[in-house]
Amino acid sequence: MNDAVFFLAVLHPAYYRHIHKDGLGKFVRFAGRVWGLDPEEYDSDEAFALAGIEELGSFIREMGLPSTLR
Repeated sequence: MNDAVFFLAVLHPAYYRHIHKDGLGKFVRFAGRVWGLDPEEYDSDEAFALAGIEELGSFIREMGLPSTLR
């Protein structure tokens, strides 16, 4: 696989955790539409968005892609 794919796999979850507040609505939709999470199970939109980002990280690890730059 291309080195850029590995770099993006590592970068995206960390980057998304950093910017999620600026695009909260988009990350809320991402959590629900892509990962099928239920917003009723979370205390806030922010917690829901972060859960979606964590699901992305889990998916990346399941695919065998790196989760750190080491």
